[in-house]
Amino acid sequence: MFQISEDQLLRTSLGILHLNERPRPRAFIRRDQFERFVSALIYVPRDVYHSGLRQEIEKILCNAFNGEVSVYYAQLSEDVMARWHFIIRTKPGHVPPVDQTKIDEQLARAVKGWPDLLREQLIEQHGEAHGIQLYNQYGHIFSLSYQEDFEPRHGILDIAKLDALSANGGIGFDLYRRDSDRPDGLRLKMYHGTEIVPLSQCLPMLEHLGLKVISEHAYELERETGGCIHDFYLLRAQNQTLEIKTIKPLVEALLVQVWTRQVEDDSYNSLVIDCGLTGRDVVVLRAYGRFIRQLGLPFGQVYLARSLRDYPEITHVLFDLFTARFDPAFKGTKEERNAAIKAIADRFTEQLDTVNGLDEDRILRTYFNLIQSTVRTNFYQTLDCDADSDDSTGLAIKIRSRDVEEAPLPRPWREIFVYSPRVEGVHLRWGPVARGGLRWSDRRQDFRTEVLGLVKAQQVKNAVIVPVGAKGGFVPKALPSGGDREAVLQEGITCYKRFICSLLSVTDNLVDGKVVPPANMVRHDEDDPYLVVAADKGTATFSDTANGLAIGRNFWMGDAFASGGSHGYDHKAMGITARGAWVSVERHFREMGKNIATDPFTVIGVGDMSGDVFGNAMLLSRAIRLQAAFDHRHIFIDPDPDAESSFKERTRLFALKRSSWEDYDTSLISKGGGVWPRTAKSIPLTKEVQAFLGIEKNALTPAQLIHHILKAEADLLWFGGIGTYVKSSEESHSEVGDRANDAIRINGRDLKVNVLGEGANLGMTQRARIEFAQKGGRLNTDFIDNSAGVDCSDKEVNIKILLADAMRRDLLDQESRDNLLAEMTDAVSDIVLQNNYLQTQAISHAQARAANARESHAGLIRTLEREGTLNRDIEYLPSEEQFSELALSQSGLTRPELSVLMAYAKLSLKAILMNSELLDDPFLTVELGASFPSVLRDRFSSSLETHRLRRELIATTLVNQVVNRAGLTFIYEVREETGLGVDQIIGAFLVVRDIFNLNDLWPEIDSLDHQMPAAIQTLMYLELSELIKQQTIWFLRNEEWPFDLPGLIDIYDDGVVALLANPEAVLSPLSLEAFKTRVGMYEEQGAPVGLSRKIVALQMLMFSCDVQKIAIALDRKVVDVGRAYSEVGERIGFDWLRQASDTLSTEDHWDRLAARAVLDDLADQQRELTQHILEENRKADGPEAVIKWFDDQELTRARADRLLSDLKSSGPLSVAKLSFAARHLRSILSRAVGI
Repeated sequence: MFQISEDQLLRTSLGILHLNERPRPRAFIRRDQFERFVSALIYVPRDVYHSGLRQEIEKILCNAFNGEVSVYYAQLSEDVMARWHFIIRTKPGHVPPVDQTKIDEQLARAVKGWPDLLREQLIEQHGEAHGIQLYNQYGHIFSLSYQEDFEPRHGILDIAKLDALSANGGIGFDLYRRDSDRPDGLRLKMYHGTEIVPLSQCLPMLEHLGLKVISEHAYELERETGGCIHDFYLLRAQNQTLEIKTIKPLVEALLVQVWTRQVEDDSYNSLVIDCGLTGRDVVVLRAYGRFIRQLGLPFGQVYLARSLRDYPEITHVLFDLFTARFDPAFKGTKEERNAAIKAIADRFTEQLDTVNGLDEDRILRTYFNLIQSTVRTNFYQTLDCDADSDDSTGLAIKIRSRDVEEAPLPRPWREIFVYSPRVEGVHLRWGPVARGGLRWSDRRQDFRTEVLGLVKAQQVKNAVIVPVGAKGGFVPKALPSGGDREAVLQEGITCYKRFICSLLSVTDNLVDGKVVPPANMVRHDEDDPYLVVAADKGTATFSDTANGLAIGRNFWMGDAFASGGSHGYDHKAMGITARGAWVSVERHFREMGKNIATDPFTVIGVGDMSGDVFGNAMLLSRAIRLQAAFDHRHIFIDPDPDAESSFKERTRLFALKRSSWEDYDTSLISKGGGVWPRTAKSIPLTKEVQAFLGIEKNALTPAQLIHHILKAEADLLWFGGIGTYVKSSEESHSEVGDRANDAIRINGRDLKVNVLGEGANLGMTQRARIEFAQKGGRLNTDFIDNSAGVDCSDKEVNIKILLADAMRRDLLDQESRDNLLAEMTDAVSDIVLQNNYLQTQAISHAQARAANARESHAGLIRTLEREGTLNRDIEYLPSEEQFSELALSQSGLTRPELSVLMAYAKLSLKAILMNSELLDDPFLTVELGASFPSVLRDRFSSSLETHRLRRELIATTLVNQVVNRAGLTFIYEVREETGLGVDQIIGAFLVVRDIFNLNDLWPEIDSLDHQMPAAIQTLMYLELSELIKQQTIWFLRNEEWPFDLPGLIDIYDDGVVALLANPEAVLSPLSLEAFKTRVGMYEEQGAPVGLSRKIVALQMLMFSCDVQKIAIALDRKVVDVGRAYSEVGERIGFDWLRQASDTLSTEDHWDRLAARAVLDDLADQQRELTQHILEENRKADGPEAVIKWFDDQELTRARADRLLSDLKSSGPLSVAKLSFAARHLRSILSRAVGI
């Protein structure tokens, strides 16, 4: 008071008095003349007085005078004005000039309050109407702590974020930096519209960005709906400067995607900050990382992401490569795109030199190789990571698998890897036309390994049908924890849909017969419109779902896309898989002399009556005596079952929905048996059970009991459930890959059953099958036994493709089509089961000559390996050394090995034949009908002839018939002897088949099951196979390629038929005696007389085509020429040499080839000599001309007789003797007639 001037005191006093009349904020400032302090009287209306305002005024004064508060005094009374007296300590000489008016303005703003300032600024920025609306909605939700920490201008920004929450999934983010923050520091606001987010939920998301969370403040929103603004202070983990302008939009968008689960929350997200990629870009690198994990590389996802993050330039190059290959917006020609790709690849190679670690180098090279191996992607379509997505499609990457350097063997033709935050999956295909099931896998870490193992089996299983093998699997990644069965199922269906849509998104379509590629896609492969799927584990009821998606996308396959839907063939209702496998079982028993349709036989099995494969199979014979079975719930034992009553009870259970062994009427179980849950601690064993199992223990755990059941004696072990229960004694449980059944699994050598039927997949390992077969067990493989299911599905697809064409031609409508499909159910079953019958028959024929054909089998394996079709190590086929061991023991391949070899042989032949012009021969159109019921052949022949898969259908039919009927090594052996191609050999086979009417003869033998010994049937088949081989070689050597198939058949058909109709009139006495002997042998074994004569005549009249060729050349009657031909054979010794050669011991492959060549030479000599004789004496009958010629050629006859006499007296015929005889005879005859 004493230091203030009178004028200033007057102004101050009057000013204070005026405040009572007009209350308002006002400052009265007095500066010390020595600049040591500033005295400030501050008046504010009493109703706005609060401590926060005092702190704000302190800041105003300190900032204005460059000082600090020394002391303050507050006065609050009943007056309308409140007062603070501040003493601000200042530094002399450093007090800036201050405009009193500006301080009053700042006071006015401060006193107005944070909400009032917010209102003013909202109106200023958004206009009065919208500003007031925003203020009314958000102006009162900010807490006092928020108002103290943030200015109203920050509130305006936060209101904008809060207002946009509904459009961003209820979440928002704002990345910013204060001027005082470090260069590597950031601040992040996180907005949630309804709740305070737990830190445990936020921290991983931020740390995955490569950021360290230093502090966090939560500002709860004061409104009914709740909500919160979280403010984080962050530092970069690598202490590197952050360019906020660059990363702000990237990080904010990414965090929204992560929170809404459009993008996964993992270490790959650090690439957004470190590499400047968008969250969507990172999805590509993450997907490849997931695929790398599936390939089995020993690196975790964190390490993969870190390798990319540590080399941001290379990571950018990798993504640039992906963009250059697949961005449809690329401006330039194909050549320019390729040049850009090469330039980027060169950059990658150069920058790879900067990589220090071997692991990082391998990882980055793998990324590069995968991008280069990718041929298609849907990345440039709308995906589930996009804001405008319909959430139906994940990222799909189609890969040329054989180019993937890190992929384990075997490598498929193509595969599609699907990545989504919700589901991952893979679809492996062995060729352009491939099919197989999609399974719901639970092996998230290695589902590709699971699918690869399955597709190997599928590939060989598909040998009997048009498509090659395919298999798919998907893993739902967000199944509801603790959810009920229905919730889990719904999530599984949702993931299945996304997987299907993703597969379709990279698949070509057919529109009016023309290929239409997917939109926004660059393709680095050929047209690829064939995609079909099927049910598998977990997806048995999903076919209609898949078909609905295909139809919704106008995919050309329609409801043929997924077989077995509501308008397809229900495999369980048809029992087709079980019936197909039962064909194998029947064959095994038939070859043992047992008819299981009538002869009682004992069975142990895996499965229960509610299952398709087990339930249907156990109703296929009333003679079944089921002694034991188990599934994942129960163990069933009936030590001495009554076949009829147990059959009726099984029938009841099969009809009972969701039945289990617990539903079995235990009163029907024989003494000592029962049903026990697998959850039991211990199961007591009765004497009857002990006797059945051959053990003396009084009690066993469920696992121990099942183990002994698998070791029990029985006629048949039937696999009808999931699991691998038998391994080789040389395999470990870990090699099997089915940990759930380790405790119950047994070795193949411990099986005591006679026959094993594999209605289910993977019931035992391949090495276990071989081990069981080597000890005398009878079995094939799972892919042989249960191939009827896949065969039926393929028939359905092909029929629907045909009928779709008929519908386009207005030949029938949808309802008629559906009715026709149902009407053909039995016909389709018959076709499928016939395929099973013939394929298992072919294996039996191969087994019958396995020891003698050992060298051919080894040669076939070598051929398939050279082609790249087969890897013998993977398929457990013998090595060359092991084949030598088989030779020492005079044994051959087992049935399981022959099954594998047959499948690969068929696959190889189909692949070769698909590149042949033979398939386009109009003569082969008739072969199309073999895969379709007769009603389709009759009603829709035009659609059949133009079937989309015409060539594939013909190739499949021909290959199956050639291998099934002519033999496993037929093509290989003919190629060895002639050096000609597969198409030429099959063309000759068709000529032989039709000339000798084998299509009628084979079914005659087939119909004799259980009417004569199976061994005699097999002998008949093998004799026909030998006929086919010899006659095929004859046509390849005697007729020019390309064959006029119908023309050749017409030329030879009548003559051959005439010769075979009356063999007695043609054969020489020596041959006729052999003919009668062989016919008598067949008749003694129960073969019909007519069939026996046909079979033996074909063997004895191998020269029929030679005779017909002479008859045509000389215009003579074929029977007359035949008699002449036989007369020459008798007189010169050709007949004796041929018959004697049947006893040749030709263990060595080359000896067999040599013997075959010599016999062919002898046949040529006989034909040439016969033709020469008949040309010289055209007027005489054939035999008369031959007799006359030999009468005139006494020296020739004498030399030939001497040669034969020497050979007969020299002991058994050998290849060397036979070869010498052929050369000597040619020398003799050349002197006589110039042959």
